[in-house]
Amino acid sequence: MILKAAVQRAADPNPIRLSLANAYASLYRQKLNQYELTEAYKAQFDPDRAFLESSQAALTLYEGLANSSVPALTLKAQLNRLELALALDPDAPQLKELYQQQQPLIPPLIGWITQADFNALSPVESVYARLKFSDCLLKENPKQDKQLQTLETHLRAALLTAQDLDNKRAIADSTYHLGKLYQYQGQIKPAKKSFKEAGSLATAIQAWDLAYLSHAELAKLLQKAGDLAQSGRAYQAAIADLEYVRSSLLTVDHPFSYREEIDPVHRGYMQLLLSSPQPDLKAVIRTNEQLQIAQVENYLRCGRLDLVSLEQLRGQTQTPTVIHILQLGDQVEILVSTDKGIYRHSTPAAPVIKHLEFLSVNIDAGLDRTGIVLLDYASALYNALIAPIKPYLPESGTLIFVLDGDFQAIPMAMLWDGEQFLVENYSITNALGSKVAQPQALSPDQLKVLFAGLSEISPSQRVLNRSTPPLPFVEEEVNKVEGYSASIDKLLNSAFTAQRFQEELISTNIPILHISSHGQFSSDIDQTLIWAWDKPLNLRELKSLLHRKKDRQPLDLLVLSACQTAMGIVALR
Repeated sequence: MILKAAVQRAADPNPIRLSLANAYASLYRQKLNQYELTEAYKAQFDPDRAFLESSQAALTLYEGLANSSVPALTLKAQLNRLELALALDPDAPQLKELYQQQQPLIPPLIGWITQADFNALSPVESVYARLKFSDCLLKENPKQDKQLQTLETHLRAALLTAQDLDNKRAIADSTYHLGKLYQYQGQIKPAKKSFKEAGSLATAIQAWDLAYLSHAELAKLLQKAGDLAQSGRAYQAAIADLEYVRSSLLTVDHPFSYREEIDPVHRGYMQLLLSSPQPDLKAVIRTNEQLQIAQVENYLRCGRLDLVSLEQLRGQTQTPTVIHILQLGDQVEILVSTDKGIYRHSTPAAPVIKHLEFLSVNIDAGLDRTGIVLLDYASALYNALIAPIKPYLPESGTLIFVLDGDFQAIPMAMLWDGEQFLVENYSITNALGSKVAQPQALSPDQLKVLFAGLSEISPSQRVLNRSTPPLPFVEEEVNKVEGYSASIDKLLNSAFTAQRFQEELISTNIPILHISSHGQFSSDIDQTLIWAWDKPLNLRELKSLLHRKKDRQPLDLLVLSACQTAMGIVALR
């Protein structure tokens, strides 16, 4: 709003328009990064329209600056326009139309920028403009010698200018980009040299984001070449660099794309570790923990989370069995961590993923009213995932599952051994990682619950034209919770008003909150809602209430039993 107002008042509004366009583009990247980490990424509809609207606004502003009277400003705008057009994700349903509109505009835009005068920019601006253009050209997968010559010309000009300026970061960045070009051309030796040099230069000036990228590319290159020892050291350096990034302000200034830049590096390192005749399974679990926590921190953009590994608690407390299920390449890896040790089982991914997809589709569609088909797939998954590790599991107790990707879409409790569901023998818990907040046991007399739920159609649903039917089994759910609690306060149906809920939550000394209601979960916190009787509560309101309660009596357990509660990561810190 401030930038929009400034545009109207400025004598020359174009610089402010460029800043506004850049802000929209940055918002798009931030929102898309979050969106890709939620189940909404695969959905045809998500209430969050911000990433689509911000990308459209940015592209419109950039296009409007194509005829600016200032050559430097025009070049910046069209470079940023090209970069954003190439960053549109065609896999996101909301972006398909915009993506298709922009594709035919990309070749002429590249042609215009190729003829532009980069010397119209200041020297340091020209370095990063050339590097940005080279990134765009590589994304276009150039095949012609002329395109590759253009790319190399810009990179060498950027490096020479950076050296003349004695700008260490610009030198490291230019060297890294030259490595990317050599890698694309299949020139392995100069590519390795460039990545090593860029990583060393970046480490020396503590440019950890650039060091991470350089070491990550070097690790992947060495792994592909079969130099596993050197590759392992480069992976370790890259992950250590990322730890520094996550501890710094760069968490905000340089939000890495989890899907494109973070996830592949950790998976590559885990695959390398498991390729050893005697793999370090503790290192695999530690790397998976770092990946899972990086996912949460990347989504929330919150800096470091204060968590402790369950592995560190073994020996101090009675720690549950933790089962990591990972898809790494064409294998599904199952790691079982117990007080006696860590055990591994590998199985081909293709049949497991096939059963997983069929089970997930049948659960979502609700087509199998008899349950026979569901049991077939649940049994097949039990035989693939649980039966081989059964000798390492306790007879009963708690199993914590750390699930990867599509495995998160199914309830592990429903896996079927032919006679019983898994949940009939074990308490089942899913976690994003086997790192948790420092546990503090509750005594039985502390198990006091505030239960809020809707089993009837509420006025709040009618006002918003929600045609959702009444929730089944809410009353059975509250009865079950009551059986396990020392005491319970119930807010059911008309008693579950927003005001009453707020008063009960803040004023009572209750450590457990259980909400069973209709919900709408989105990658946008403002479009994430839990329905009370008289109105929906959005996540910001719930977060505010929980923070107010924390000042008096913090919650030890929050249960959200609602539609779509697994749809992404809920930001309630």
